[in-house]
Amino acid sequence: MSYHSLTRSLNSKPGLRRWVWTLGAAHSTAPTYLWLVCVFGMMVAGCSGPSDRLDAAAPDDGVAATGDLARAADLGMSRADLAVSDLGGPADLAASDLAGPTDSGIRDLPAPADLSLPDLPIPVDLGTEDLPVPVDLAASDLSVPRDLSTPDLLPPVDLAPPPPPPVCTTERWCWSNPLPQGNGLAAVWPVSATEVWAVGDFGTILRWDGVKWQLWPSGTMSRLQALWGSGPDDIWAFGQSGTLLHWDGTSWSARASGTTKSFVAAWGSGPNDIWAIGDSGFIYKWDGSAWSTQSSGTSDNLHGIWGSGPADVWVVASYGTIRHWNGVTWGAVTSGTTKTLAAVWGSSKSDVWAVGWSGGIRHFDGVSWSAATSPSGDDWNAVWGSSATAVWAVGAKGHVAKWDGSSWQLLPSGSTQPLYAVQGRGASDAWAVGEFGETLRWDGSLWKPVAPSIRENVLYGVSGSSASDV
Repeated sequence: MSYHSLTRSLNSKPGLRRWVWTLGAAHSTAPTYLWLVCVFGMMVAGCSGPSDRLDAAAPDDGVAATGDLARAADLGMSRADLAVSDLGGPADLAASDLAGPTDSGIRDLPAPADLSLPDLPIPVDLGTEDLPVPVDLAASDLSVPRDLSTPDLLPPVDLAPPPPPPVCTTERWCWSNPLPQGNGLAAVWPVSATEVWAVGDFGTILRWDGVKWQLWPSGTMSRLQALWGSGPDDIWAFGQSGTLLHWDGTSWSARASGTTKSFVAAWGSGPNDIWAIGDSGFIYKWDGSAWSTQSSGTSDNLHGIWGSGPADVWVVASYGTIRHWNGVTWGAVTSGTTKTLAAVWGSSKSDVWAVGWSGGIRHFDGVSWSAATSPSGDDWNAVWGSSATAVWAVGAKGHVAKWDGSSWQLLPSGSTQPLYAVQGRGASDAWAVGEFGETLRWDGSLWKPVAPSIRENVLYGVSGSSASDV
């Protein structure tokens, strides 16, 4: 086979041709290159061994003369000596596979492992036939991704607080909506962090134990509208039609009031000095042993009462009426307004607040009453404070306002229900209650609903499956 035939054969096998060129370039002499042509020609193109001599290169080939080519033939290598089984294919031409006989001179060739592109003297043909076969990344070979369909996903964690337990009567009627109950509340009295009382419609009496509200039997269906106590075992509840109840630390019991007039508000300086007021100028006093009627000097409906001591008590009423007790008699005091005043509270004898309808707010400085700027034109129903610079007013639409010593400001309450009462134990613990069982608590930074409530409380039907399921 001629040199040109070998060259054409090598050109038809790009991978093998690249090896020949690379090794030949590493040994820049023409005889080495031609010897490699012959070696691989014997293996692939069909040379027959020592008897097959390479033809002399044509003058225009630019390669060595016949005498130089003969040196390759003198090595005596035959095609049988270089069987394909002894040599790796073009794709597996590691240096260890190319090592020839120790006397062949091949040991002088550089290891083919160092064949980085910058060392090649000629451009490398990177045709598609020279590239390794890409790995078949069919879908069957890939790990199957986890099916993240909805049934496999964990359900979302419900971070909402659990609903409060229902409130039940002694006859086992229990509230299911709203929870804990939906009767309107008119008054609240905090004794401690784990004992708060609230009263309201249909003789409702609730007790807060620090976690939940519990219903206590009252023995009456009359609306209870006021609370006052001197301690945890001495609390009074006042209601419509002369209803009067007392808590002795164990149970609530009815007490004779001697009247059918409705009680609206109450205040006391001690267990033996308690005042209760109501409709048509009605005033009652408890002296530790009995209740007695007092003359107020007015027939207007009385709404709020507060005092700094036994000889300094204020009462506010409809049409802006104000009465003051000096320890001996009740006297009239000019308020400067004709608006109904609903509640009164003070931090001292010379710092007293009265709030009422249509945004009315009045202040007494020890000498006279004057108007204060209200943050809302809606009705205010109650007022209470922990100090001269922390006074709360509550009223219609869930409004809560605070006096900070310089002005009244509305604060968010989280409610839109009318609020009827506010009372607390200190600057960071106060309660407000209102319509549909609304209960709010002040923690020193925010007012928050204690339990959900509804906006209507009307029943339209009744049904049951048994005597114990109605």
